[in-house]
Amino acid sequence: MSMKPFLVYLQENSLFAPVILSAALGAGAPQTTPQTAPQTQKAETPKTEPYKIPENLAPLYAATVRAEHTGSGLSKPEELTSFNPELYVRTAARPKNPKLVSTAYGPLQLTKGLVAGSYGKKENKDLYSGIEDFTGSFIKQGKTMLAKGLDDPKYGLGCKGDFCDPMHHENYQKLGVAVIRGELRELGIDDTKPISKKDAIRFHQYHRFGPKGGTDPRYFKQLEDFYKDNPLQ
Repeated sequence: MSMKPFLVYLQENSLFAPVILSAALGAGAPQTTPQTAPQTQKAETPKTEPYKIPENLAPLYAATVRAEHTGSGLSKPEELTSFNPELYVRTAARPKNPKLVSTAYGPLQLTKGLVAGSYGKKENKDLYSGIEDFTGSFIKQGKTMLAKGLDDPKYGLGCKGDFCDPMHHENYQKLGVAVIRGELRELGIDDTKPISKKDAIRFHQYHRFGPKGGTDPRYFKQLEDFYKDNPLQ
């Protein structure tokens, strides 16, 4: 009986014959085409537009900043409304009467009392929607200023307080706008429409001195100069 060649024998009798035979004949392993995983396209994060002071109120805001910071040398609306660390300070004016201590702070020199009074009015609740926490923090800072005294390195006169940082600028502006709108409403001025020069001066008088009125030639000279360069109808 003749013996079959070894490879033929394996091919006929082994389950692994094809593989062994293939290897024996020098054939490479079957090649597989690598599968490329489908790429998942990342969703773009929607860009948040920076806050913009309402157009009809922007002149009142900028003019007030100029009048409150006469030594800053700032005069253009964009300079007066942009973040500037030099404007985020407590008033540096030392009171003649130690019992009349001011908590005026920031570009608009808002005080704890002014903000708390406006925020506490039921008819103004809509004005503070979305900035309740910041408003509370601002009022708390005012209380801290009174507790720490005039010469505290953080909360004293001329010092930076808690909000001298670009991250707080938008909320401060929103707070300022809420206060302005509240005062316009108290004066019976429509805060949704363009403000006339006459009503602007009424607002500034009220904002500066309250219902009793008062005079401050330096303050109002800054306002007149601002509106001369940025006229209202």
